[in-house]
Amino acid sequence: MKNMRCKDLGGACDMLIYGATPDEMGDACKQHAMHLMQKGDEDHREAMQKMQDMSPGEFAQFWVDFRRAFEEADEG
Repeated sequence: MKNMRCKDLGGACDMLIYGATPDEMGDACKQHAMHLMQKGDEDHREAMQKMQDMSPGEFAQFWVDFRRAFEEADEG
């Protein structure tokens, strides 16, 4: 299982997010952000909006960069 900070995944904080695959980690980060948004966290709402506003090309590049970072991420 690997870990990265929420910020490393386009989020807004330093909380560690865990996942065995890039998809699993992405889903865990999304759930984390949604949970905080429901509690009124404006920083995570803005981060989620930024992700949603990406063009298809920007999102594709983000995903390539994220997968590369995932491969280099710490185990734990």
